[in-house]
Amino acid sequence: MGIISDLSIMFPKKNDPSRHQKLFSDFKNLLIKLNMRNNIGLKVYKDPLYNGIAGNEKYILISDSLVRLYDQNPAAVRCMMAHELTHVKYRDFGLYKAMIGFGVAFGVNYCRAINLLMEIRAEVEAYRINQFTSEEFKVIHNTFKQHNTNSKKIKSYEVGYPDRDSTVELCIKHKKFSSALIDELLMDFCMNMNVENSEKLIKNVKKKFIIAS
Repeated sequence: MGIISDLSIMFPKKNDPSRHQKLFSDFKNLLIKLNMRNNIGLKVYKDPLYNGIAGNEKYILISDSLVRLYDQNPAAVRCMMAHELTHVKYRDFGLYKAMIGFGVAFGVNYCRAINLLMEIRAEVEAYRINQFTSEEFKVIHNTFKQHNTNSKKIKSYEVGYPDRDSTVELCIKHKKFSSALIDELLMDFCMNMNVENSEKLIKNVKKKFIIAS
């Protein structure tokens, strides 16, 4: 990860006095919609990809390339910020996240499945609270897909992520993080990854998540 900085330092306001105000307004509105503390900060790091990181309970980070995208596609930036804020809300960071990441690196399907649900939960929340239309959401992910590196389904599953096309389809179909969404995604994961005793894995993974009714 590149240099971490405050937005106002990496992008001085004198160069664009309106951008920061609009972006921060969007950020604060997302905190309200997610029922989160209003003292969570927003930082920037250097990365050519459109990306974000849930730093800890005090801040999230977005890439400088994403900040530059704001004037052209503010919805994409709001989507990424909401995604990372959802990770913070559910504490998808720190030691627990590191332990899951360690398991993913060693090919543990239970850890892959946990990470998979963390990611789809963050994305479906971003879709829901921003109230994107299905077409807006498709355009956002097409923007990310054209700019970023995107793996096919099995490669994505191997690192504990849903592939982008499946993410869009599931979010639009289910509209919230629900038991039905979890079952559909995990059954597909188990089928593609040839998981033995898939019912047991799905049952154990679902226990780790608060599921909307």
